[in-house]
Amino acid sequence: MLPSPTIFQKCFRKLIRPLPLKKMLKLLKNLKIRTKLFSLVIISLAGFVVFDYLGYRALDFLKVNGPLYRDIVRGKDTIADVLPPPKYIIESYLIAHHMLIEKHPEDIEQLFMDSARLEKEYIERQDFWSEELPDGELKEELTVLSHKPAMEFFKLRNEMFIPLIINGEIEKATNFLDESLEPLYQEHREHIERVVEIAKRMNEADERYARKIVFERSSLLVGWGLIVVASGALLSLYFVEQITFPLSKITRAAKKISEGDLSEQAIAMDRKDEIGILSLAVEEMRAALQGTLSGLREKIIEYEQAQEELLVSRNLLEARVKERTLSLEEAIKALNLEIAEHKRARLRLNVQYEIASLLPESASFSGIANKILGLVCDSLGWDFGEVWRVDREANILRCAETWHSRSNDFQELESVNRAMTFSPGSGLPGRVWADKKAIWISDVTKDSNFTRAPVAEKEGLHGGFGFPILFGTEVMAVMEFFSSEIRQPDPDTLQMFSALGSQLGQFIERKQTEEKISRLNQELEGRVVERTALLESALKQLEEANTMNQLLLQSIPFAMDIVDEEGNIIALNPMLEALFGRQAIGRKCWQLYRDNQRQCPNCPLLKTAEIGDTETLEVNDCMGGKIYSISHTVMMYKGKRAILEIFQ
Repeated sequence: MLPSPTIFQKCFRKLIRPLPLKKMLKLLKNLKIRTKLFSLVIISLAGFVVFDYLGYRALDFLKVNGPLYRDIVRGKDTIADVLPPPKYIIESYLIAHHMLIEKHPEDIEQLFMDSARLEKEYIERQDFWSEELPDGELKEELTVLSHKPAMEFFKLRNEMFIPLIINGEIEKATNFLDESLEPLYQEHREHIERVVEIAKRMNEADERYARKIVFERSSLLVGWGLIVVASGALLSLYFVEQITFPLSKITRAAKKISEGDLSEQAIAMDRKDEIGILSLAVEEMRAALQGTLSGLREKIIEYEQAQEELLVSRNLLEARVKERTLSLEEAIKALNLEIAEHKRARLRLNVQYEIASLLPESASFSGIANKILGLVCDSLGWDFGEVWRVDREANILRCAETWHSRSNDFQELESVNRAMTFSPGSGLPGRVWADKKAIWISDVTKDSNFTRAPVAEKEGLHGGFGFPILFGTEVMAVMEFFSSEIRQPDPDTLQMFSALGSQLGQFIERKQTEEKISRLNQELEGRVVERTALLESALKQLEEANTMNQLLLQSIPFAMDIVDEEGNIIALNPMLEALFGRQAIGRKCWQLYRDNQRQCPNCPLLKTAEIGDTETLEVNDCMGGKIYSISHTVMMYKGKRAILEIFQ
């Protein structure tokens, strides 16, 4: 039995009652730094997981082959299947009319076979749509209402109309077609038009629904993304304020201690996290140093002077390394940009090769021009063909290639063509050049602008046409063909050769582009060699800088080493190498110096520091139970971050 509404409401309010803001901030403040960062990562990941899930749901609904996509495609396929056949019996109706006028038995037999084939295809599509379409108005119109008159049409055609055709009773067959078959066709046609109307209406509804879904899902994703970004930003700002500001205060206090100013009490923070522990440790260290360093002022002054000289030398060295590094990075960046540009140029060239893949493989247009002339003449029945190339400097056309069939000899026409040139608008080639389109002449011997008419008449040539080889709007060449017959213009042939002219123009332009790219590749290779030499010089200077670091490490008269960010010893000066030997390289510093399996709790490696930051710690029980003051300086060593340790 459910509790009363009042009790339920009290319990619910108690469960969801938020913590007071002051307690919540205190709880967050006392969390470990690792816990704070981990919670920030978890919240961000959760937000992005929800964002990805919402995006996946939207894409899954709208993707190709998704539910909405299949509905739209089904409607488009329905229209495509009924306009034209096989689901529309107009072709069967037209073949029936053709049977009435066909006289040859072989052709009539072929028409019977075509009729049977169309009926079979219609039935197959009927079965397909009966299973594919969902129940509704569209399926009713397509598979029931339009199907009934179609099947009656096929039945009467097979049982009544075709026997009349076979028996030669054309007049009866004509009457039967008009009185019986045509009404069935008209009824079927009305239903097919209704199917198209329904399918278009359903497609429009699906498309409107798709636009609505896209808007709603996009708005939801944008809203959720803003929430995630705002939440992450607020938490990040709060954690930064809780971590970096206190660390800055502790750092300033530690810096004063490292400079010898022990008079000011360090900041003791009322916190239970690592920052609170660190502030307490800094204060304890200050008090301990204040009690032990009163008699060491002179040594501290000498140490500070030596440290200042070392810092100046290190800064000079780091400045030189940074300068060389910047120069090297700029050289590498410039080299990468040039290589990327070179790759893009090669990629564009490969794409151009793919576009031109339908053309025969050849090194130039001249190598395939004669083959194209022969192919056109042999396939389409032309007797003579030629190519006119554009001479840009002289602004004329010159004959470049000719072809004629072996059975004919057109030596006189070929000689005349080789000796002639055409300006824009002159003769058939000049007119094609000027108009930038194909031109057809039924009889060149009767054309007033055809200057070679006497030679063509002597050779027995009449019909002719020419078309331009274009790249964009620029005419690169003209091809013309002649026939011994008078031929009327054929629009399909002209359209085909116009497309061929564009393809050949792209082919010619591609070969010219290849020559330019070859020159560009040679220039790029030269620049790559130059940049490589510059890179090798910069690397050599960087090696010299690293050698200088090593010399400084060996020349300082203190026990010194260099450790990486994980505490592994990567370099020893001669003093420590004499104590521990070269086998100490690679060991953890706390294992070697203190014989301890765990890292020191106040180890500088646990802190975040910038290049050049220095921190000094006093370490007990070190290298045989001695007490050492160890300075830790963050530096770059062999291109990686490391820490220089000096033992005193």
